[in-house]
Amino acid sequence: MRRRAGAAVVCLLQDEDVWLDALPPTLRSEAETELARRAADADRLIAITRTYADRISRRLALPANRVAVVPPVIQPPPGPPAPLPDRPPVLGYYARLIADRGLDDAAWRLLRHEPGLAALRLRLGGGAAANDRPHLRRLLRSFTAAERAGSIVETDHDHARRWEFYRAISVLSTPARVEDGGGLQSLEAMALGVPVVQPDRGAFGEIVRQTGGGLVYFPQTPEALAAALAPLLWEPERLRELGRIGRAAVAGMCDPNVVSASWLAEFEAAISTRRSDRA
Repeated sequence: MRRRAGAAVVCLLQDEDVWLDALPPTLRSEAETELARRAADADRLIAITRTYADRISRRLALPANRVAVVPPVIQPPPGPPAPLPDRPPVLGYYARLIADRGLDDAAWRLLRHEPGLAALRLRLGGGAAANDRPHLRRLLRSFTAAERAGSIVETDHDHARRWEFYRAISVLSTPARVEDGGGLQSLEAMALGVPVVQPDRGAFGEIVRQTGGGLVYFPQTPEALAAALAPLLWEPERLRELGRIGRAAVAGMCDPNVVSASWLAEFEAAISTRRSDRA
């Protein structure tokens, strides 16, 4: 298409590593080689975070700064910020409902034993494929009846329901054991004024530092997560302040007009590069 039409080609990179890692080793190597070869056909490559841009560049042996970064558009429904319930506080988890995304009960157990957090509620959200459901059932069975009653499980990715989910929580945490390259749930939560507490890995650390809308913790253990979360849940005003900061930051950097201007600049750069190559 590039040769026949003479058009510039711009490609968005997102989650390729997830699919590569799911392949058998031999096929994975072949796929990586082919992706690296095909990347040369694009005039511009775009990722939504610098974390992922650097990671996929290393993996495909792309030149430094070959992948530009344009943040995603985040448009919450109109209305006031989320109320951030504090009596009791509600801890939200939104990602695929599987163990390697950090969905286990270790941190939950620690938090529930913190003074003043015995009434803490948990709300789970995200997609669950058929092979994920046994783990989810085991997790919920490990809870007491009272804990199960307090936990609301959303098992689809309907966009309207996602916003409802964020509005019902006090803080979001997704202690993923895998490297998240996008961190969209963090941006969406902050867009409604919900602060986040995330592991300092993948895109989470980048997003929290860019926005100031939450905290990161390290090392990635249940104890470190509980140590970061508990004091925050005891301080509703600090929660709200982080929520205000994050909401303002996301409104600025993920605004449709700001993002579209960045995309336009990348398209113009791609056209310029294409013309230079043809000269």
